[in-house]
Amino acid sequence: HEIILEKLSRLTSDYSASITEYPEVHTYQSSTVLVETHKIVLKGGFLNLLHILYDLETKEKIGRIVSVDYFTETDRKTKLKSLYLRIYIQNYRNLTSNEEN
Repeated sequence: HEIILEKLSRLTSDYSASITEYPEVHTYQSSTVLVETHKIVLKGGFLNLLHILYDLETKEKIGRIVSVDYFTETDRKTKLKSLYLRIYIQNYRNLTSNEEN
């Protein structure tokens, strides 16, 4: 959790974006596997968010990106639209052999 947050902080700083949501990790465990799902919401320009996503997929190796979507929200006071990127990253751990993916 902390490693992902550290890498995201660096990337958002590099690409002029911000982390708007990073709730606690959702975990699922069966008798053989542990799955950790991280939900991340970033705010910024389209190309900057795309660069962050590319770096997460190719360079950072922080887990498997399982879902991505862009969405906009309008600020009620200023009437300005902001672009957001929602990312779901999963890490799998085999409980029978201590392997991590």
